[in-house]
Amino acid sequence: LELGQVVRDGGLADSHHPITHSNWPVTKDLPLPFLDIVSFNLYPLWPREVVVRGYGEYLSDVLVPLAGGRPLWITEFGLNTLETGPDRQAETLPRCWDAIRRHAAGGVVFSFADEWWKNYDNPVEKGKYWQREHAPDDERAHDLDPEEYYGIVDDQRTPKPAFAAVGRMYGAGPSRIPAVMVGLMILLMSYTLWVFRRKS
Repeated sequence: LELGQVVRDGGLADSHHPITHSNWPVTKDLPLPFLDIVSFNLYPLWPREVVVRGYGEYLSDVLVPLAGGRPLWITEFGLNTLETGPDRQAETLPRCWDAIRRHAAGGVVFSFADEWWKNYDNPVEKGKYWQREHAPDDERAHDLDPEEYYGIVDDQRTPKPAFAAVGRMYGAGPSRIPAVMVGLMILLMSYTLWVFRRKS
């Protein structure tokens, strides 16, 4: 059976609960017409097809058409500070957010804190961050793995420059509704309208 048939006809879900799957540009051509919400992890510096086209253009030219009128949600976006540095992270996240606000229902910054362990020791050679060796006890050491440096706070929970940038992005402040809530409301309204159109 196709996954869509199993999900819709196999009793694993019902029409009252939206279904999504966090996809990735490399597998964007997977046929997933049964999804109610189209979700993608979309990073500005990888894979190459996103870098070449540009973040906003990739969203508008590739993902929006793939969504086909369904809500589009960016489930992860971010930069690691090991390779890019903290200032570039703080400059790039708001630019990504601007593109997301133009073309999608909302998005989630990856991640809050450094130390996302992947069971690898890095680097095998200095500067070659993505050459890895298996290390089942990786959580014992905060090493030079780029995936351990996506946080907007470091491993000691000290804010990086991106911490304040993300606060401004999401509209932190006592007198404003956080923009992430606005994004969730838009997502819910979009889904409701889509369901209504489908039933009529």
